[in-house]
Amino acid sequence: MQEKVRQTNKTGHYFLFFQSSHLVPVVIIQRPVQGLLRQFRKEPFLTIKISPPISASKSLEKQAAVDVLCSQTFQTMQNILS
Repeated sequence: MQEKVRQTNKTGHYFLFFQSSHLVPVVIIQRPVQGLLRQFRKEPFLTIKISPPISASKSLEKQAAVDVLCSQTFQTMQNILS
């Protein structure tokens, strides 16, 4: 099974998260149906994993804080997948 991982994070929506208090990363994993359930269920299973909130550092400049928030979120989502 090939695992597709989004490699680039656009930083536009992180400016909104910088103004708010917290960002909650959510990962949705799609799993194929295996075993006898394949006979009865055609749609794949979805697993939703929610990580703890990440807060932006208000001590940094806006652009630097957004870059840090973007990299922290991407790293958190990668850790959830592995």
